[in-house]
Amino acid sequence: MAPSDPSPSFTWNAADYPTSSSAQYRWAQELIAKLGLSGNSMNRVDIEAAVFRPENMEYLTGDYGAFLYTGEVPTENVLRVILECFDPDHADKKRIEDYFIERFLKYTPGLSLRCHDGTSRRILTFSGPGQLGLH
Repeated sequence: MAPSDPSPSFTWNAADYPTSSSAQYRWAQELIAKLGLSGNSMNRVDIEAAVFRPENMEYLTGDYGAFLYTGEVPTENVLRVILECFDPDHADKKRIEDYFIERFLKYTPGLSLRCHDGTSRRILTFSGPGQLGLH
C-alpha cells in the first residue's frame, strides 16, 4: 500500500477569495505599520532609479541588493543597499552615494523627512564583481 499524501488537497475557488482577502489586507496593514512606512511608500523602481543614475554607471556593474529592516529601535527603518562595482577600490563612492541620495529622496519626500528626523536611515556599501552574496 502506498503511503498517503500528508498534505491536504486544495482546490482554488475564486468565489472564496472575498472571505480571506480582508484578513490578508489587515495582515499587510499590520506589516506596513511595523515597518513605519505608512504614508511614505517606496518601491523597487525608486531604488533602481537611484542606483542606475547615468553618473554612477561608469563605476557600477548593474548588480545590487537592497534590504529594508528594523533598526536598533523598533521605530527606526534601515534601507541597506549594496552596489556592485567594477573596482570598489577606485570607485568614487562619495559621488555615487550623493547621487543615490539625491535621486532617492527627491521622489520619496516622506522618507526624506524620516531620514532628517532620524527614524529612517540608509546604508550604502560597495562590493566587487560577484561579491554580493545574493546568488
